[in-house]
Amino acid sequence: MLVEEKGSLVSYYVKDSAGNSFHDPTWTGPTMDRNTVRSLDFVIDGKAFTFQLGNSYAVIMIDSRNAQYGFSIIPGVSLESSIRNTSLNATLNLVNHGPQTTTFTAYGVKDPQGHWYNNTNWTGPTLNPGDHVAVNILIDGQAFVFQAGYWYTIQATDSTNMVHTWYVPF
Repeated sequence: MLVEEKGSLVSYYVKDSAGNSFHDPTWTGPTMDRNTVRSLDFVIDGKAFTFQLGNSYAVIMIDSRNAQYGFSIIPGVSLESSIRNTSLNATLNLVNHGPQTTTFTAYGVKDPQGHWYNNTNWTGPTLNPGDHVAVNILIDGQAFVFQAGYWYTIQATDSTNMVHTWYVPF
C-alpha cells in the first residue's frame, strides 16, 4: 500500500464481488510516512462473507485525515520478492494470504523461449495462512539457465493440484 502523505491508518473495509462488506471501525493501523510502501494484515469476522481462494476482494484503508486508499487482493500464495542466486538457483520469497494451508509438491520453470524444467519429485514447503517462507528453486541447466535481464514463469503445484503461477524477473 502506497501512502502519499503522513497519516495513521484508522479503519478499513473489505468487499467481495457480490457487494457484501466488512468494516472494522476499531482497527488501528500504523502511521506511515509519505511515499512509503508497507504490508498490512487485516481480518474479517466471517459473518458477511469468508475469503475464498482465488476470488478477488476490494479493500479500502482510511487514514486519520479521512483519506481513502483502495486496492484489491486475491487470497492465495503470493510472490513478495525473488533473487537469482546462480544460473541454476533462485530464491522466491512467498507469503500465504489465503484462508487455507498450502503444501507444495512440484514445480516447473519456463524460460522466455518456452523451454521448461520440471521437478515433480519435490518436497516443497507447507505454508499456513500468514506464513512467509523463502523457497529455493533449482534447475539442472540442460534446457536453459537463469540469466539476468529476463523473465521466467514459475508454476508450483500444491497438494490439492492447484497450480500457482508467478512471473519472475532476474
